[in-house]
Amino acid sequence: STPLIAVILCSTMLLPFIILAVMKANRDKPRETDPWACGFKYSPRMQMTGGPFTGDLRKIMDWLFRGHKRRIEQNGYFGPIEYHNHPQDIWWTMIYQPVIDWSKKIADKIGIIQSGYANLYTLYILIYLCAILGVGYFLI
Repeated sequence: STPLIAVILCSTMLLPFIILAVMKANRDKPRETDPWACGFKYSPRMQMTGGPFTGDLRKIMDWLFRGHKRRIEQNGYFGPIEYHNHPQDIWWTMIYQPVIDWSKKIADKIGIIQSGYANLYTLYILIYLCAILGVGYFLI
């Protein structure tokens, strides 16, 4: 219908101005404050990781990642504590690692025919083209 097309055309003409207004509204300078260190004093040994943000999700999904956790207490009660968490992705061992191992075996088998001689590579290509030509001739 003509009125609907007119409304759509007018709204698409206004769209760049709406986008510009939204972009200009977001030009405020970001607030800068000291980062929160969970009540600890900052030291160069601290690492910034995504652990605090994903902690609850990792606790819920712990059965999936099967992490190896290790906590080492040193120098008595008030000494520094080391904590290591190394989650393992089960998809890596179930899917990716077998594919990688299979690809390595195939690459080792193919590596036997790679001798480095250009004449031999040309012979391989010629044999391949003849085989494809034969398959195409006899199957079609």
